[in-house]
Amino acid sequence: MEREEFDWIVSQLDPDDPRIDGTAILTYSNRDADGWRDRLSDAGLGSVRLQDYYGRPVPGVKIGTFHRSKGLEFERVILPGLDSSFPYGDRNDPDEIIAKGAALYVAMSRARDRLLMTYAGSPSMFLEPVAAYCELA
Repeated sequence: MEREEFDWIVSQLDPDDPRIDGTAILTYSNRDADGWRDRLSDAGLGSVRLQDYYGRPVPGVKIGTFHRSKGLEFERVILPGLDSSFPYGDRNDPDEIIAKGAALYVAMSRARDRLLMTYAGSPSMFLEPVAAYCELA
């Protein structure tokens, strides 16, 4: 992840904004989710892993994987790291591409009010078809 992408995401997370507790950062892998939890902690922001979240209001940014977010809803969802390296893995395997695209769609659909998708460099192949419908910042 590029520092600029991280800094922009942190700038969206005002600890004095009550909406911060309704925010989720969702990633494809547990490793990336753990990395985000560490980064937010270093930035002085509280977080809750989705493994420890049961849908009841608790303080902190919710952090977890696309898969773990299934069935949950958040006021605001941030999907970081959607650069040209995503989807990871074998791009010649159509089943793998479809599975990763479906997982991304699950994560996108967890946002009730606002969806923020970020990347550094070039966007993922999955963002190209939806770019015309997005506000770019």
